[in-house]
Amino acid sequence: MRIQQALRRLAARGPSPWPVVSVYVNTRPVGTAMTTYRPFLKKRLAEELKSFKTRSPEHESLSVDAARVQHYLDYDLQESTRAVAVFACYGDGDLFDAVQVPIEFPEQRATVGPLAALYPLLRIADRNQCAAVLISDTHLARLFTVTLGAVEIRREVHNPALHKSKSAGDGDPSHTQRHVEEAWRHHAREAAQSLEELARDSAASWILIGGDEVIVPELLAALSAAARERLLGHFAWNILIPESELARAVDHEVAKRESMHRIARAGELVTSAPHAGALLGLAPVVEALLAGRASELFLSDGFPANAEAWACRACRSFGPGPAATACPVCGRSELQSVSLREELGAQALAHGAAVHFVAALSVPGFDSRGGVGAFTRYP
Repeated sequence: MRIQQALRRLAARGPSPWPVVSVYVNTRPVGTAMTTYRPFLKKRLAEELKSFKTRSPEHESLSVDAARVQHYLDYDLQESTRAVAVFACYGDGDLFDAVQVPIEFPEQRATVGPLAALYPLLRIADRNQCAAVLISDTHLARLFTVTLGAVEIRREVHNPALHKSKSAGDGDPSHTQRHVEEAWRHHAREAAQSLEELARDSAASWILIGGDEVIVPELLAALSAAARERLLGHFAWNILIPESELARAVDHEVAKRESMHRIARAGELVTSAPHAGALLGLAPVVEALLAGRASELFLSDGFPANAEAWACRACRSFGPGPAATACPVCGRSELQSVSLREELGAQALAHGAAVHFVAALSVPGFDSRGGVGAFTRYP
């Protein structure tokens, strides 16, 4: 999935004088009915077209985009896709970008404005962490990468199936039993090595291990120190667990750990700001974004969606509040009214900063001080 690349391209464009279409639809069929997005999308695009004068350049651009969006949804969806974000603006550089994801959006939306509406995709991107997963018994290992609750890569490691004799106890000194145990350890080392290679090749953020009480200790012992730093946990998953069940379990564990990490980082902002490269509150964060100093932006889920901002097409400055007649930075009359929440995210992306979200009221002192904070690249 190319979520981050698409977000950076779209954020770098800035506000446009032409209508930019942003579509978020869930594409999974419901029973035998048509896909749920069709009636909704048809109605919303028709409503937006009515807001422009017929045969005006803006109306023609939007008409082309409506047809292109529908054609893409009709013919270019992958089987694993559950939702799609599409952005189009024929009148401004023939923009057309789309991202397919394996999970559904909380709500469907289709908007037209001067900027691509990136907030729902930013939320998905914040969850877009790859996990490398190993499930093993004493002779078979199944390896996967899981991202956003979907399996992307599958590998296997096979070794001969050897078993202890029924009469052998834990301390059986016989040559046969020692041979069996060494074969298990060899399998564990080979499986762990394959897991680390998979994690490296896929740039996995987390590693998870599953298996029974016999093989899991051997797998853990075979991991390198670097791999153990990324180990999210080990679980009693059966070697035959269905992929769909495994993907859900991995997604749950990753989301839980990532949420804890984001809450802890936002807590650092509350305790450190305004020192040690930590900023809290709208005014200092806007200043840091405009200066390109922010490395991480944190937003509360409770940050108001309807908060207004202005953005200048000429110099890319922005600020909270309604648009004036001229840009206070460059003096040119090329201001657009935009969503403050959207512009905060877009400005962060445009300057290479990561964007993270924390649940509303999950961090004491964060929402009460604006629900926005940032770490900077330098104090």
